[in-house]
Amino acid sequence: MPTTGSNGHGIAGFVLGICSFITPYVGIVVGIVGIVLSHKGLTRSRTEGAPYGRLAMAGFVLSIVGTSINGLVWILILVIGLSFATGV
Repeated sequence: MPTTGSNGHGIAGFVLGICSFITPYVGIVVGIVGIVLSHKGLTRSRTEGAPYGRLAMAGFVLSIVGTSINGLVWILILVIGLSFATGV
């Protein structure tokens, strides 16, 4: 039976997915929280008929991409830092 109201987890996951792109250094943490909240929003949308299922899906994708980009940036920073530290 579809319910009315909002899907707070889906909306929050979408917002955090966007923030994972624009927040340097903490984008990984923000993205992981966005993935979890978007997944909860998607599940609620599918099982309970909550609205904003597409927004939750967009948040899920944005969070994954943002987390991946931030992870690659951190790896690049570590590699460059270690190469300068060792003089290679």
